[in-house]
Amino acid sequence: MDAQIKEGRRLLYVGVTRARDILVEVGQHGKACTLLTNVLCGIYPGQGWEAKTDKSWADGTFQEIWGPGTPKFFYKEIAGEDAPNAPAAPTYNFLKTKPESTVTEAKTVYPSSISDDLLVKNTTTTCLNDDGHPFPQLITKAAPAKDNEIGTCIHNIFASFDPESPRTEMVRMAADTIERHGFKAVLTSPDAIISSIETLCKFLAKSYGKAVKIDHELPFRELRNGQMTIGSIDLVWYTASDECVLVDFKNIPNAGRNVLDPADKSFLGHYAPQQRAYSDALTRGGLFVKACLIYLPMQGKVIRLNN
Repeated sequence: MDAQIKEGRRLLYVGVTRARDILVEVGQHGKACTLLTNVLCGIYPGQGWEAKTDKSWADGTFQEIWGPGTPKFFYKEIAGEDAPNAPAAPTYNFLKTKPESTVTEAKTVYPSSISDDLLVKNTTTTCLNDDGHPFPQLITKAAPAKDNEIGTCIHNIFASFDPESPRTEMVRMAADTIERHGFKAVLTSPDAIISSIETLCKFLAKSYGKAVKIDHELPFRELRNGQMTIGSIDLVWYTASDECVLVDFKNIPNAGRNVLDPADKSFLGHYAPQQRAYSDALTRGGLFVKACLIYLPMQGKVIRLNN
């Protein structure tokens, strides 16, 4: 019984403290509710709560029914009907509140959910590995695991990579991240993952110029068509103070040349609206975006989106 009382007190406390403008209490006038009194004592300690059990205060006015200095409550007695079949004629009393806003708040979405069928249709893709830049498939799975979870783990390692730090520290960081994700039996070579991001950096430097600055997980927030789009850009490779290359990491199971085929569901052109949103935001910030790339680390492929 004591446990039930404690649970009832907890639920009542939650209900009382969640009220923003009006709290409606329904009960009998002739019986004091010690449970409610105890809960209110917990919310407003030292107030000397004492519930009134008569009906003298139920006249439709504001009353301090728990004593001087306590929050005022608005009560009005509504007579009930004894006969179960009697026609219901309830009376409702409302306190005046501010009119509800007619402005609809923007819905928050992720950049990957942005859609533009025409842009996707007009997007072509180029695998830059075919342009004389071989990328060995350095990352492999030693045991079964969900591809999206593996992708998140690799993504987190890439986000923490610093080319200026000693390589031994980066490999240790990768090993710690793998262990934290519980993938020691799946991703058995932290060194391979660091080699993968190192190879990407060398490719970017050779193809577009050495980086004067690198941003990982650059915050992205933009109001588009009444929707607040919130996310982050995986990698921004600055070749100058006013120009950059945009890189997005994707982990697509069994991705082969079908990612270049517009008729295939794995077609990377479906990410064009997301990349266009990123590119437009960087352009408005005064940057010239040289290229929009997608890196598939599990396949060792760099794909450029052309639109």
